Amino acid sequence: MPGFKLWGSSKNAKSGTASARSTTAGSSPDFFSPVSPSVAPRSATASPTKKGVSSRYSVSSPSSPRPHPKGAWEPKDRDDSRRSRLKKPGVPPASASARVERCTRCTKEEMWTAYDVFRNMDKRRRNRIGRIDFHKSLKDYPTLEKLKMLKRSQLEVRFRENAQDVSLEEFLQLIWPAATEADIVKMLRWGQLREAQSVLRDDSFRGETSELRRVFDLLDEDGDTMLSVSELERAQIFTQKEIATLMFTDRPEASRDTQLSFADFCFYAQHHLKALYVTPDMQKAMKEEQEQNQAQELERSFRNMFAR
Repeated sequence: MPGFKLWGSSKNAKSGTASARSTTAGSSPDFFSPVSPSVAPRSATASPTKKGVSSRYSVSSPSSPRPHPKGAWEPKDRDDSRRSRLKKPGVPPASASARVERCTRCTKEEMWTAYDVFRNMDKRRRNRIGRIDFHKSLKDYPTLEKLKMLKRSQLEVRFRENAQDVSLEEFLQLIWPAATEADIVKMLRWGQLREAQSVLRDDSFRGETSELRRVFDLLDEDGDTMLSVSELERAQIFTQKEIATLMFTDRPEASRDTQLSFADFCFYAQHHLKALYVTPDMQKAMKEEQEQNQAQELERSFRNMFAR
């Protein structure tokens, strides 16, 4: 056959030797190339692999995807990765003991937010907002709650149409136009509770009897000069634990419906309110005033002694 003649010829002797060397190096042999029994072509499955570990040279079926090495990055869905970045931590549910007070339009806390905005704009403390007060309040640093309430109430449009002052009741009706009369009455009561908090949280609070009298009158809903313990908790001035510690220790028979006079209120609450709400700067100012008064009293006594 012609193929055997070419292989045996001297002209192709060197090419046959080179083919044998390339076969030994691992390349695929030609059909007519002689293969040594001791040297076999490298197979894709020749290298041993550990049990359970896939090799990069292992042949997999066309239907099965190529496995990623351990620790390699695996592509994710773009939408899923974006949702994982934008997902906010869940808000823990409110406890069953927490009682949310609300009307048909809002909760007490939402109304307090609106009241804080109203009180911030009431610069002259007249329980009314004038056009001058409104424009002065716009110069203050805006908060998110203030911007929301101004947008809902459309107060600027109201002052363009009417230059009269805006009361708290009208301000609430501008924010919640569908509020009923009963809702407005309840909101105004919540406003009194918030005002009692404002008296205590003012930087100038000193814990004096006149200030406690104002707090007591704001908490006294029916004006009978008696205050129930539940109103202190409703206004969030005291917690249940503080009420039990301050009042129920000396009066085991007391309950949330127990009525307190102003003298009882001062006896149980004055010291605690001073320690809780008087600021360090005010405490320092009060101490300096006390020392100054003592010095003046000593000087006055010294002069009276020598005047005799």
